[in-house]
Amino acid sequence: MSLLDETETGLALVYGDEAEGRSWIGRRLPPRVCEDEVNWPTIKHFCALVGDRNPLYWDEAFARALYGAIPSPPGMLFVWSMPPLWRPDALEYPPTVSTQAPLPGNTIINVSTESEFLAPILVGDHLSVEEAVADVTPRKQTALGSGHFIASDVTCRNQRGETVARHQNVLFRYQTSDETATPSVTAAVPGESFPATDSLPEVVLPVTLRLCIHDAAATRDYFPGHHDRDYARAQGVRDAFLTMFFHGFTDRVMTDWAGPRATILKRRLRMLAPVCVGDTIRTRAHVAARKREGSRELADVRVEVRTEHGTGAEALVTCALASR
Repeated sequence: MSLLDETETGLALVYGDEAEGRSWIGRRLPPRVCEDEVNWPTIKHFCALVGDRNPLYWDEAFARALYGAIPSPPGMLFVWSMPPLWRPDALEYPPTVSTQAPLPGNTIINVSTESEFLAPILVGDHLSVEEAVADVTPRKQTALGSGHFIASDVTCRNQRGETVARHQNVLFRYQTSDETATPSVTAAVPGESFPATDSLPEVVLPVTLRLCIHDAAATRDYFPGHHDRDYARAQGVRDAFLTMFFHGFTDRVMTDWAGPRATILKRRLRMLAPVCVGDTIRTRAHVAARKREGSRELADVRVEVRTEHGTGAEALVTCALASR
């Protein structure tokens, strides 16, 4: 096994063959305490990225009346775990299964996430994360290249040891080819439509290099494909592309409709094709289902993030609606 120079990706990848990588299925990394406490300035920068006007994140008095403190947007779950790129004590970048599972492939790209939010994460909380390898697939050939899908299960706890969220992440680790590929666009789930009733307002947003750089800064995800156009193209992607932006953006589409007193409970997000500099995002969203759970009314909202190249991402966001 060997390490890839961190200057190439910002991460140190461990190389190995498929058998070595698949031997990691079921392995659990030690719990890691996040670098920073949950804090309001970082929350405001993230909300500025996705255009989230929710007063929970901007009006301290309003938030205190509901939660006792400003809550973290659910889309920021992994922002708090992102470490500084440099430290004076030369501490290595914390390992994750995406970098430490020994596999072929010189780059990575996220594919899907599924999150369940169990308790509010509030300003002043200090989170820790524990990650386990759920699956490493046999080699797959995709339009981006040949590689392996890695699924990891993550448990997030606060400083009191309470489990505040559970999360599954799937990424693709692959070998870039010498020729630039054009990623295929996966259509929305077959058989599903967007009816005119219970539809949510469209959100239109141009994707600029500035937005991509803002995304990297607000999420602390400095993987070079998110801000370095040449690196992204070498990955087989059209241009620099958005990253954890989609978690906060699809949540914002939901709460713009449901209101600031709604509580996001779950989000299943699939990233179907890179959304890049030069694209224009147009959302299509509708209420897929309503149901009662005890005294709560729940709504499932399906959000499709489209560009002129097709569907870039789609999410199913479940929230508890506030009493009217």
